[in-house]
Amino acid sequence: MTFPRPQGQLHDFPMEYRWEVTRRHPYYLVFWCEARLYHQREMGSDPEQGFLRHAAMLMLGLIGVNGEPVSPGTSFEDLGGCKIDPAFLSGAVQPMTLQAVSVMLINSLPPAERAVLGAILTTSGESEYAIVGDDAARSEQKRQALGRLAQMSSGALDSYPDAPLFYIHLGASLRSIERDLKNVVQRRKQRQGITERRVHTKKLPSSMIPDDMGSVDLRLDLEDLFKQGLSDEEITEKLELDSPDAVAYFRTRLEDFQGI
Repeated sequence: MTFPRPQGQLHDFPMEYRWEVTRRHPYYLVFWCEARLYHQREMGSDPEQGFLRHAAMLMLGLIGVNGEPVSPGTSFEDLGGCKIDPAFLSGAVQPMTLQAVSVMLINSLPPAERAVLGAILTTSGESEYAIVGDDAARSEQKRQALGRLAQMSSGALDSYPDAPLFYIHLGASLRSIERDLKNVVQRRKQRQGITERRVHTKKLPSSMIPDDMGSVDLRLDLEDLFKQGLSDEEITEKLELDSPDAVAYFRTRLEDFQGI
């Protein structure tokens, strides 16, 4: 029996916690290596290996990991240089890959619409449907395919997916984008009866704090001194630390995790 993670559950947590709860998950520890080989198109020397690696990829999908996984020994700070899938490490607002859009179409559309859409995609790119005099990018072939798509009358194609997609005009000011996005999301939540919720990171166990946050004792000492209003320099002297820069770093990290 498998136990999938509720969709979107990780997005309630700060990014550092998302990685911690993912890399410690039993499914991740067992399947990440075979799943990575699958994403790298290393299917093995026999059909059984290929089947195992495909199954590993599907198992990680149950906990929200849909891109190429990395070693669970990788620290959060080292993730910047890795190819990380936004589905489990990005924020509540995240970009969608074209592959993710394709998955959404396959999951959302009825069989008839999938068949017609597939045929339109085929006629937009197959050399069999090439148009004489067209350019190398087959722009006219694509234009005609788009015209056929526009002529389709389908309630399914005109509906909105469960995970809403938004066009963001990047030329607008950030303030305008934030305002409009907030309004659209609020209306969408009201229509779907979705209530607000928040994860209180203060209540999460200390063992979930990433390695670079230091020992639990040091974290508690710093938290106490921060609440007393001491400056970074005073804390450095009191705890006999090397530099106030280190204290400033810890202060920022603790603010992220504890809401100080």
